[in-house]
Amino acid sequence: MIRPIKYAVYKGTGGKWGAVQFSLSPPVYVCSGCRHRNYDEPTHNNTLQPVNCGGEFEIREGAVFVDIANSTGPNVYDWEHKTIFALSVNDLGKILAALKSGDECKLLHDPGAQTEKAGLVTKTLAFTELTEKGFLFNMYEKNKSGEEK
Repeated sequence: MIRPIKYAVYKGTGGKWGAVQFSLSPPVYVCSGCRHRNYDEPTHNNTLQPVNCGGEFEIREGAVFVDIANSTGPNVYDWEHKTIFALSVNDLGKILAALKSGDECKLLHDPGAQTEKAGLVTKTLAFTELTEKGFLFNMYEKNKSGEEK
């Protein structure tokens, strides 16, 4: 299995501190029958392909996972209660276009979209340019009762 590439930043502004970690997840091929995962492109004679399953491999795009944790003290971060946001190829394009133009970029995700859990949790990730040399991340997770994290 491929180990994900990770990059972490520990910063703050206005007396509030936090940490953000970026993890690159490669594309994966998933068997529609048994849910077996294959990180190499399957071929007809591939030994990693499920045996006697009868399923077909479907590609799942890769993503950049953004994990954000609040600070609980000086140089101490609450990774157990982190918020995770998966950036798709489309999301990355929107972010890059906004950063180039200097505009704010807000992304809204509903992890339960198109299921019975739609609307239970919504996540918002915003990028705002502060200066020519930096920008600010804001991430909010809201549950159905309106509780914000």
